Amino acid sequence: RVTAIGARLANVANKTVIPATYGTENRTPYTYRFHIVDDKDVNAFALPGGWLYVNKGLLDYVQSDDELAGVLAHEVIHAAHHHILKLQKEQDKLNTQLAIGAIAAIFAKVPVADTGNLITGLQLVALQKVNGYSQQAERDADGAGFELTRLAGFNPVGALTFMERLARDQRNRPEVDLGIFRTHPPEKQRVASLKSKL
Repeated sequence: RVTAIGARLANVANKTVIPATYGTENRTPYTYRFHIVDDKDVNAFALPGGWLYVNKGLLDYVQSDDELAGVLAHEVIHAAHHHILKLQKEQDKLNTQLAIGAIAAIFAKVPVADTGNLITGLQLVALQKVNGYSQQAERDADGAGFELTRLAGFNPVGALTFMERLARDQRNRPEVDLGIFRTHPPEKQRVASLKSKL
């Protein structure tokens, strides 16, 4: 099921330029490979080069092929728009800036405790920036994934019903403000964005 739905999406992604708001829309045809992970969490993820993984928990959670297509399209877009490569480049820039700050503190003979505090502060700023970029990648994967789902002949409402259920189930859990540790936009924002696309 995952491979069949994924192949339809991958075929369109390899032939069609889908506009990107993050990463790049330069088409790189991949041989997309879909794998199941024996994990009960509701999750899926993509690695560079078209390697996509779907947890068993997600397969139990989706209620239709259209919902599964919405999730898989989201992950295909992460690969197609080279999100991980872009995020790695941003991380590398921040690491360079962090190293420069640390070296400058050492040359300026800043006390060790103050240098440690400076490095910790710079690391937190870098984390906030990288997670901000990660949220941009997620928004792009949601929007472009919606379009990919539609172009592959699936009902894009599936992406919305999946996200609405995820948001509802998140509301039933204790509220935790992730602050700079948030890697995904809040589900209610993602639902609103999908509704606007419909």
